[in-house]
Amino acid sequence: MVWELRIVVDRAFEEVAEEWLTDAGSMGVARDVDGPLGTLTGYFAGDDAERGDMEIRLRLVLAAAGAGECAVTWRDLPDRDWAEAWKESYHPFPVGRGLMIVPTWLDPPPGEGRRVIRMDPEMAFGSGTHATTRGCLELLEELALARPLGLTLDMGTGSGILAIGAVLLGAGRVIATDNDPVAVETAMRNCVGNGVAERVEVHERGDLPAGPFATVVANILAPVLIGAAPALTAVLAPGGRVVLSGILREQADDVEKAFAQEGLQRVQWRGIEEWVVLAFSKEQA
Repeated sequence: MVWELRIVVDRAFEEVAEEWLTDAGSMGVARDVDGPLGTLTGYFAGDDAERGDMEIRLRLVLAAAGAGECAVTWRDLPDRDWAEAWKESYHPFPVGRGLMIVPTWLDPPPGEGRRVIRMDPEMAFGSGTHATTRGCLELLEELALARPLGLTLDMGTGSGILAIGAVLLGAGRVIATDNDPVAVETAMRNCVGNGVAERVEVHERGDLPAGPFATVVANILAPVLIGAAPALTAVLAPGGRVVLSGILREQADDVEKAFAQEGLQRVQWRGIEEWVVLAFSKEQA
């Protein structure tokens, strides 16, 4: 027996729900990007008796995160159907002016003329549909239109989607780091699949490489970004630019203050749903 578990929750808590689905052993996680609420779907094999305990644990995790009420529904799927069912929520997804994220099992729409990022949904590493990732790609595109991205650092690369996007937007070379070995393996595989492996170096590490980098992108969490402000500023070249995401609207001021204290100037602010993406520049020496 395979179950489909669908969770409808405030978008600010999508990441909490997705992480729970992954940790609980979901065979895939699908995210619906439409509508005011976040809808995530997981797929589990097991006995009906396990559902009650799983739902209790899920609701406790969401309540502890402050998510409040959420809708949880279960549906039985024939074993032969689940592998295709979770793919139904995914489709070619345009980002910004010139990018498109396309799952590997689909063809890009004809006549779009966009640069294609081939990205399948990964368990907890990001497939590009979340507002924080979309916002990063959109701001990277704007920065690339203003001047070349140059040597780029992708801190906390996850699936590698931002590193791949940076290459497609003209970055000559990208250093991508993550402290999770599974994320590193995933990012390397995705870089190969997108034909950019020769221009992206993926490293498992918790600290930052020395740089200096013309562009830095970090889609993590606001508290981590605030703590990393001195280190990120130190590896940024004079005149360099940094794009930060994973920031809830109510956290944006604190993040901006942390980087302003390091001498950086905010050059972009973009709100997407409950999230904010910020871009800063470092003055020339």
